[in-house]
Amino acid sequence: MVLAGRDLFVENHVVPAEVDSGWHIKDVAGAAFARSVFEGYWVRATPWQEARAALADAVTTPRQRMILRGLGEGDTQAVVAKALDVSGREVGRELESLRDELGLKSTNQLMVWWATSRDREVP
Repeated sequence: MVLAGRDLFVENHVVPAEVDSGWHIKDVAGAAFARSVFEGYWVRATPWQEARAALADAVTTPRQRMILRGLGEGDTQAVVAKALDVSGREVGRELESLRDELGLKSTNQLMVWWATSRDREVP
């Protein structure tokens, strides 16, 4: 996607055979919306250098981060388990393992830790 002034250029991901094709969108509102969405993501993005440093210091595993992100978005453990294609028991084991490692007694304490953890910045 390329934003150029009031124009928006979008790469073609619909027809695989047409490698160098795309769309030129001249609709001002559409381009403004795309710019707004992009800027929102850009502001919340983590620079690569910071992400690499956070990964080196990470306490959580990739699966634990996926679980914590799901719970942080308001999903239940059952919903997170289904989304990850694992059992609810496996989600519980992952959370228990992380609680033990951090010396926490409850998932609520774990979520408070997660809310301020640098691990949130790790992809």
